Amino acid sequence: MAKTCGASVIKLALIIINLVFLVLGCVVIYVGYNLVDINIQAPGAFTLADINFKSISWVVLATGVIIVLIAAFGFFGSCCESSAMLNLYGFLLIALIAAQIYVVVRSIKSNDNIEEKIRTGILDAINKMNNNTKTKLVLQEIQSKLKCCGWNGVSDYKKEILASCCDQWKDGDDPGKLCDGSSYEDGCKSKFEFLTKYLGSSTAIGIVAILIQLVLIFAACCLARDF
Repeated sequence: MAKTCGASVIKLALIIINLVFLVLGCVVIYVGYNLVDINIQAPGAFTLADINFKSISWVVLATGVIIVLIAAFGFFGSCCESSAMLNLYGFLLIALIAAQIYVVVRSIKSNDNIEEKIRTGILDAINKMNNNTKTKLVLQEIQSKLKCCGWNGVSDYKKEILASCCDQWKDGDDPGKLCDGSSYEDGCKSKFEFLTKYLGSSTAIGIVAILIQLVLIFAACCLARDF
């Protein structure tokens, strides 16, 4: 067995690497969860920016879950010396790599302009809200949930300041309700800066994972042949 493909060494390597991938999958799940959370908290921001962020965030989360499940197949397949599980593991890795390439490409494209699109969307909405009830409602919801005002701060409002800038607006209130007190000091920019960090992290993790998984496919096939 050891002469054919270094089966004992490959088995140990697969066990260790798949344990690492279990941890990696949990990290991706954490990143995906935070992306989904911000989409739930402020969906209007992505609507203003004309970004389908919901699909991106859920794909990242789903990819993390799939990584954990596939790593479990590789771990137990190696431990139990099951050729069937290892063959299935190799097949699933190929499918996972395809999904990860999609996530990496989307992350690279989004990472460069997503924050800029949100900035433009919010500032344009503030400048053009006037009597547009729908636009006012979206801004009220964003600022109320994220507890911020404008993009850079209250200075973005040239005339009327919405009530959500002063923590005086809640769901069901008039979208046109205005602020009559002190406003939040922070703009909403700080609430979205982490997007670049998370998307950058998912891109880097995805690239490393793809390279390692290509090696794992070869190793799993060799080990399955020896069992």
